[in-house]
Amino acid sequence: MTSLFGTTSPNLIYGLNLHLYNITNRQQNHHWSAILNYHFTHHQRLLDDGHTALLSAERWAYMDPHMVNEYLGGDTYRSSALHLALGFSHSVSGAFPTDS
Repeated sequence: MTSLFGTTSPNLIYGLNLHLYNITNRQQNHHWSAILNYHFTHHQRLLDDGHTALLSAERWAYMDPHMVNEYLGGDTYRSSALHLALGFSHSVSGAFPTDS
């Protein structure tokens, strides 16, 4: 990537790496299909905005909160991540604790 755009967009590689970190970091909590949907929609928006946007490190690194809410909303959480977010924990057998 640096050899292709190093002189015109020297920070592109950093923006792409941050984008990759952002989406793989969410893989722990969200279904992979939702993450891919977010990524390809983000990529298409950059393509639609033109060559300058596509080569912008800042645009790649930025996670639009509206897109995150739309594509990585509550129904995209993995069940294990949802239980952890709600404060539940799995016992060794996999059953949830009861209120006793």
